[in-house]
This record gives sequence, C-alpha cells and structure tokens, in this order.
Amino acid sequence: MKYFDEIEKNALSRHIPVMQKEGIEFLIQIFKDHHCHSCLEIGSAIGYSAMMMASNIDDFEIETIELNEERFLEAVKNIAENGLNDQIHIYLDDALSFDCQQLIHQQFDCLFIDAAKAQYQKFFEKYMPLVKDNGLCIVDNLDFHGMIFDIEHIKNRNTKQLVKKIKRFKDWILNHDKYDVEYGIVDASLVVDKIKTFPREWILDNYQGITKEAYDYILPLIDNNTNIIYENGIPAYIKPYYLNNKTN
Repeated sequence: MKYFDEIEKNALSRHIPVMQKEGIEFLIQIFKDHHCHSCLEIGSAIGYSAMMMASNIDDFEIETIELNEERFLEAVKNIAENGLNDQIHIYLDDALSFDCQQLIHQQFDCLFIDAAKAQYQKFFEKYMPLVKDNGLCIVDNLDFHGMIFDIEHIKNRNTKQLVKKIKRFKDWILNHDKYDVEYGIVDASLVVDKIKTFPREWILDNYQGITKEAYDYILPLIDNNTNIIYENGIPAYIKPYYLNNKTN
C-alpha cells in the first residue's frame, strides 16, 4: 500500500485531523471489497484520505468538498504535487449549501463523511441519494473518542451538546429501516449499505426455506448474541476520553 507519511506527519504536527493508518486501510479495503470506482467525500481537509484512496484503489475517482479555504488550498497543492489531479476533483464550499449540479458524477459507488460531526445527519440525508442502489457510505468516528458512552462525565456544555447530536445520528441510522448498517471497531466507523437485501443464494429452491448459512447469520441477531466484550457498560476497545488524561 502506498502511504503519504510526510503529509500525515506534517498534518498531525499542526493538529490537523487525518485518519489513522488502520482507519484509512479499513476504508480502502471496504471500497475494494465492494468494487467501488467513484466516491463522494464530505470533508477533504488537506487531501490526505482522498490521495490514499486514489493511490491504492484501481480505477478510482473522488470528488471531495472542503469548507476551510486554507486547508482547501493545501489539498490542491498536495494533490497536484502527487500527480492525482485526474482522479481527485476538489470543491471549496459548504457541503450543506453546495450545489450538487456542480458535481461531475451524479451517482457514486460510495460516500465518505468525515466533516463537522454535528452535521452528520444533514450530510447523510443530503448526499446519500447520490449513492447508487448497490452503493455504500462510511461515516467516520461515531464514538467521538468514547464520549458517547459516557455523556454524563462531559463537563463542557458545547462538547456535551455535540456528543448528544452524534449519538442521536448514530441511534437514528442504526435503527433505520432502509439501510443495512455495520458498526466497525476501526475508528468506530459506520458502514451503511444503501438498500437492505437478503442474498438470493440463501433462499432454497422454490422458496421452501432458507439455507443453514442464512440461519447461522440470522440467529445471533435475533438472540442479540454479539461478540462485543463490554467492561462497565462500555465496549472494551473504547477507552473513555476522561481516563486518557488521568495521571497516576
């Protein structure tokens, strides 16, 4: 896999958020597995994630929207210097008011949302209709450093309101009838398939029942028998943010 280590290191040194390596590797693999070739990204930042996708997925094109002009200009520079202008098309605009008629594509294989978390549901509702019927969406970092599991410990009022919005979106999408949602432990991402489908190969001939594979898949969902390990009511892989700053 091709990486842009210097761009990543430089961004982190300036406190510009970029996806961690395991997160971007997870995203790239998901898009590869779903045979995606076109992506709409909400939140370009300095172009790092778009460049990683374009460089590591064959025949892949991204259109991406960034609100911050300084980051937009840096992304334009990074994309050009790495010879990716033909694959990445970037727009400087507010994604909430962006005119979708400007987009080169009107339908995409995938949508990636990694922008203002308080607006995640608005982004999702505006741009998910642009995803093809067999497409998918990845929404990054829905646990917000573990805060959604422990809202009552948040002291800052604005942060608490933000986390409540994130949790409302997460609860809304997880219970949405139209979408098939998987919760990934990498960067606490959500993978949203646009249409819930039941695989045809799981149905017996003449519709006389379902296969053992289907039964094995469905039964844990009915029994609520998941493999997530919890500690004190919180998934074990999450370390609550308020513990990160504790000193011995």
